[in-house]
Amino acid sequence: MRRLLWFVLLVFCFGLVSCNLLNPEDDPERYTGGEVSAVSFDILGPGQIRIKWKENFTDEDGFYVDRKKWPETWERKVLHTGSNETTVTDNEAELGSIYFYKVYAVKGDRQSEEEDVQFNFDLPGPTNIETDFNWNRPDRIRLWWTNNATWVDSIVIAKKVSGEQAWTFPYAVLPGDATEFIDLDMNINVTNNWSFTAYYRNHKSIQNTCTLMPP
Repeated sequence: MRRLLWFVLLVFCFGLVSCNLLNPEDDPERYTGGEVSAVSFDILGPGQIRIKWKENFTDEDGFYVDRKKWPETWERKVLHTGSNETTVTDNEAELGSIYFYKVYAVKGDRQSEEEDVQFNFDLPGPTNIETDFNWNRPDRIRLWWTNNATWVDSIVIAKKVSGEQAWTFPYAVLPGDATEFIDLDMNINVTNNWSFTAYYRNHKSIQNTCTLMPP
């Protein structure tokens, strides 16, 4: 009977270890006294994401970042930075993927309890498109924009004016680092529409448009 009890106890303990219930990594002691907030992201390149945050801890040892690429499982402590640091770069990200990141502070074996934040790693395209029209040259117009990814292969512009059924595509193909375009076929008496799309290998950005109505 005693041997049977010992056998049952050994099996039970082995089961706990197998399920990682005795592993402190799965349920670390909570580190309080502050929080990580305002987690945001910058795209630095086709495989680089800069992660930024704010924090108000006073004695942390540093910060770790867990990462999950959907639909895969979580990767623990893939990124690390020292105390009082508020940025770190993921150099192994894959363009076109959906990621979840969790940034947390550590103090010894303790870690803060934080929420994960989703980031869709899509190809960024031109934004904040503006126009510069001069009545002295009514046949031309200058368009310029914020280039959020100067490393893309190209920026493609399409155009459509009122009265036409289809877009002219491509209307112009520009280098990936372009920030402006001069349209020399401007007709101020009709509605002009331009669309801007960035391309990188087999990826393309969301199409952003600019419309100019006649006076």
